[in-house]
Amino acid sequence: MWTRADLKQKGKAAVKRNYWKCVLMAFIYIVLVGGGAKITTSGNDALSTESLSNSLNSAASQAGVSVGLLLGILAGIMGISLLISFVWYLFLTIPVSVGINRFFLVNTESDAEIGELGYGYMKGRLFKVIGANILVNIFVTLWSLLLVIPGIVKIYQYRMVNYILADNPELGVMDCLRRSKEMTKGHKWNMFVLDLSFLGWQLLSCITCGILGVFYVNPYVQATNAELYVALKENV
Repeated sequence: MWTRADLKQKGKAAVKRNYWKCVLMAFIYIVLVGGGAKITTSGNDALSTESLSNSLNSAASQAGVSVGLLLGILAGIMGISLLISFVWYLFLTIPVSVGINRFFLVNTESDAEIGELGYGYMKGRLFKVIGANILVNIFVTLWSLLLVIPGIVKIYQYRMVNYILADNPELGVMDCLRRSKEMTKGHKWNMFVLDLSFLGWQLLSCITCGILGVFYVNPYVQATNAELYVALKENV
């Protein structure tokens, strides 16, 4: 049975052995996964309906066009932005994330190379990794519609899917989901506690404006998660 202390010790050792490459890969992951802009709809920074309406009417008057036309243009721009974001997620975020998982997985045993980043784009893998992640998102979303807790359980149940894809390119999409379910059975609570154990480091990262996160916390977390996959795989 794995322990948090053992996983973290191994994760630290893996990062120390291949430090700068681990920092780079963890930074790329954070940029891809956490770099999306958020649109606020409440609070002091959000535009009220009245102010938006006044702005549109003013712009329409000055430009000599209707508010409806401006709204149509705005809707078109938003639609294009959403489409670009979706394509970005499918063809960049997902496959690169699998490549980063592959890097940290290889790094558990030897010094991994940055070339692992392109693992998800290799022949026959791209649409498999995209399909697997889409299914995971669908399942998690459907369970989350029931209650929050079932959605969280599903997140941990399918937590290992991308590592399985990175480790077993011959497996099909549903096989990867089933294997993740088997691997995480009886371990979800301990996985949750493992995540909680990094909260202190995450707070320190916030205090240092993310500097500590870039140069230590994020690589440390990624390496520890890779060690978790190795430990769970040995128990199946």
